[in-house]
Amino acid sequence: MDPGPIFKLCSHQPLPSQIFLLGDWILHTLDITLDRAGYYLCWGCLTWVQVFYTFSAYFLVQNPSKVSNNGAIVIFLFGLGSLFLNYYADYQKELFKTTKGDCIIFGKKAKFIPVSYKNHSNKTVNSKLLISGFWGVSRHLNYVFELCLAFSWSLPGLYQGIWTFFYFIFLLVLLVHRTLRDEEKCLKKYGDGWKRYCKEVRYRMIPGIF
Repeated sequence: MDPGPIFKLCSHQPLPSQIFLLGDWILHTLDITLDRAGYYLCWGCLTWVQVFYTFSAYFLVQNPSKVSNNGAIVIFLFGLGSLFLNYYADYQKELFKTTKGDCIIFGKKAKFIPVSYKNHSNKTVNSKLLISGFWGVSRHLNYVFELCLAFSWSLPGLYQGIWTFFYFIFLLVLLVHRTLRDEEKCLKKYGDGWKRYCKEVRYRMIPGIF
């Protein structure tokens, strides 16, 4: 029995389960708030994602994994850890939103930068940008955890070329591009407030690198 695909599928399953259980969180993501339900999002979800998302699993059906049992277990634990960290980062942000900043993160009262913006009615709305927990380390650390998860799904195909890493490469390009789009949107929305936030949380994704 090939352990690579088995552990890969086991680490795949919690993600859709998380989406079904916490689907309301998705309404706050950039996909919905900026892209809406246009062609970009609908075509991607209905045709591109589901094929590319599972490509490495199909590849391993015809090309058995060369990863050892112990290696497969390490990859599986790495994937579960990445999934948990991604969930926990999203949880911190959602907790901050639902409590309007009156919450505890990593054992301390949440810190934030007050900002304001104009809504569609040209009225000034006051808001807060979280700088505690994972969101004080970098501005999109949740994307790093998501990339780590995608990387764990690719690792069972190690020693068999680049094929199983296509999804990871695609996601890397997608999330870096999304980060830049998000930063552009936030600068336009929050103005000087966003500049203050960027001075407090200096890095976009990986501390010390980007």
